[in-house]
Amino acid sequence: MAPQTSLKEYVPAAHHQIMETVRKMALSGAVAMVLLALLLGPTPGTNALTSPVCETSGGSGLTSDCTNVGFFLKSLGDTGCGNTNGAASKCTNMKTVGTCTAAICGDVASQPCSVVADYVNTLSTNCASSVDGNSRSGGFQVMNENGGLKVEIFS
Repeated sequence: MAPQTSLKEYVPAAHHQIMETVRKMALSGAVAMVLLALLLGPTPGTNALTSPVCETSGGSGLTSDCTNVGFFLKSLGDTGCGNTNGAASKCTNMKTVGTCTAAICGDVASQPCSVVADYVNTLSTNCASSVDGNSRSGGFQVMNENGGLKVEIFS
């Protein structure tokens, strides 16, 4: 006959097993979420057909500032963010926060600011690079909704 385990000895062992199971489930859940994101693909309208072109350097805006530009543009919702500059640079600056500016360039046209914000956030995240101990982001992406427009983030 096997020796009996007292309740006092059993509870900590059971607690440890439960916590280990929860930890494994959380890890499995995180892996499942990553796989699900890969299967579902990118957010519609962003990064689906075109990829960001990263041009991050020491002169690029801080990633945190670029993220805040994206938050601001997202808060504008369906308001039009458009390029009104048909000459010279063919770019219109949408918003500057600290060291980062977002612009829309190309055709004289507009898209909802919330859509432009998705591109800013994609660029901010995908183009983030540590330069001299600071996370910086810079680059551009052609918009899937209108191939004549591109979104840029720069300093």
